Amino acid sequence: MLRTGKESGDNKRPGPPLPPVIPFVIYNGNPLWTAPLDVSKLVAPAARELARLQPSNRYVLLDMQRAESSGVPADNAVALQVALEQAMLEESAMPIWRRVETVLAGPEHAGLRQAFAAWLRWSWTKDYGVFADGDGALHVELDRMENAGEVEAMGSLAFERWKERNRKKEAQIFAQGRAEGLEFHRRQLGSQAALRFGADAGGRLLALLADVSKPERLAAVGDAIIECGTGAELLAAAERIVGGTN
Repeated sequence: MLRTGKESGDNKRPGPPLPPVIPFVIYNGNPLWTAPLDVSKLVAPAARELARLQPSNRYVLLDMQRAESSGVPADNAVALQVALEQAMLEESAMPIWRRVETVLAGPEHAGLRQAFAAWLRWSWTKDYGVFADGDGALHVELDRMENAGEVEAMGSLAFERWKERNRKKEAQIFAQGRAEGLEFHRRQLGSQAALRFGADAGGRLLALLADVSKPERLAAVGDAIIECGTGAELLAAAERIVGGTN
């Protein structure tokens, strides 16, 4: 500004004052922002002669995860980004994606729409892993959406993939829990048989039940442990219950 003479105001004297500068920090991390809002508070205490030479610079903080945007106009792009940061892959994000495309619909906002799409794609890939395991066809489609600034379409795709991934995780956890429960039940039956009829009967019963996955058959074997009078009777009853299949 000094070289080009574009100082503010009519003062053209050599060395005019520069315009004010506002230091601004935009933060979108999940941990709370804990740093002081003045750099001087980060400097260790020192002798007075040294302390007066240390920088003192206050900054404005925009913490995206905790910012309040209720008093900001609905078509403000930063307010839309704050809303998306706080919703991201929740059901409530859908109208926000739509709002971004509505507010930034004009050709003059094409670059900003692309920036929104690129930011969301990066976040959904790096922070949430939604697109991390996608194939070539998916990435070609994502490239197209990003270049076209199709925020809503990309958001809908991300949300569906996110739900599908959660469904698979839940099914996996359920299957793992069920398998662990069945294994516990089989071992318990083997222990009960060993206590009543001896270790040999318990071990043979446990081997017989190794591939049984139907809870009702395991329950029937539990009844047989109570009802049978000898280990041989129990093993014969267990073989009939198992029937050679699961």
